[in-house]
Amino acid sequence: IFGWTLLNGIPVLLCFLYFYFFLIANLWKYYFVVPRLDLVRSGRFKVIFGVTSVLSLLVIISLLDPGEVRTHELDLVEQSGVSYSEVDFLDRFENHQKAYLFIASHGGGLKANAWTLQVMQSLQEASKGQAMERTIAFSGASGGSLGLALYGDLVGTNARDTHQLQPRIDSLVQQNYTTVDLTLMFGLDTYRKLWPLNRIRGKDRPFYKMRLYHRLVTDKQNADLPSTPYREHWNSLTNELDDWPTLIMNTASTKGKRGIAWTVDTESFDDVFPFSIDLNNIPDNRSLSFYQAVSTTNRFPFFSPAAKVKGIGHFIDAGAIDNSGLLGCIDLYNYLE
Repeated sequence: IFGWTLLNGIPVLLCFLYFYFFLIANLWKYYFVVPRLDLVRSGRFKVIFGVTSVLSLLVIISLLDPGEVRTHELDLVEQSGVSYSEVDFLDRFENHQKAYLFIASHGGGLKANAWTLQVMQSLQEASKGQAMERTIAFSGASGGSLGLALYGDLVGTNARDTHQLQPRIDSLVQQNYTTVDLTLMFGLDTYRKLWPLNRIRGKDRPFYKMRLYHRLVTDKQNADLPSTPYREHWNSLTNELDDWPTLIMNTASTKGKRGIAWTVDTESFDDVFPFSIDLNNIPDNRSLSFYQAVSTTNRFPFFSPAAKVKGIGHFIDAGAIDNSGLLGCIDLYNYLE
């Protein structure tokens, strides 16, 4: 969380397993021995029995309580009004006669993220910087989608010279993200789900992982996640490029629909992405910030919690519906046709 050097994930996992085994085994042994030594009326027994009973009761209430858990609720930000409109987007094709690309990146966790960053870097270098200018849309799933979003942020935030990006990409792909996930999954995130702590909002493990990505992209070790709305952040990266790909962030609603965040402000969302939920159209003129929106695609069940977006539902890893990322590109292609 604090940017310190991280241990390998395996010993961290083993430490947690040993810790929980220690608690369970010692309590079991204690209650097994107590009757034989006639310690039922002792002060120590009363304290341990009371604490165990309270914790057990909290676990039972947490499992049976139908109320909403707010542990993994994402922060919402106010729409800024600054957007890249569909009219401007369509004008791009009216004014330029070029061969355009759609780029989709398959899911696959950290490996897909690393692969996508390296392939996009190779494409940019081979095309002398033209690959992104000739791309209509990025669309991915899970780690692949994360790689596309991070690469765009790298190109926009740092020097446009692709040779200067390689050291930053190497740093991104070599980081130890698993330890952060494991530590919070078996630690703080689990304890915060116990009643009544499950009513308190806070920062969960996807937040801290996104913050680590942001710090590596910007090379600012103490930077916090920016609160800039998703569309505004992406479109602010276009200053020095004639054309800039739009970004389709895919996720999966627990109601069975896709969740889509597109960087184009359109009134025809249902026509562009049928059977989908617009992550930019949140009640009370709200939106997700850029990295919070990106985090919704990279939430593999159990290891990463479902993201709660107040007013529109819960969302899990995009691979639950389409792990290729192609569906978003196909939808947009068909709409443009």
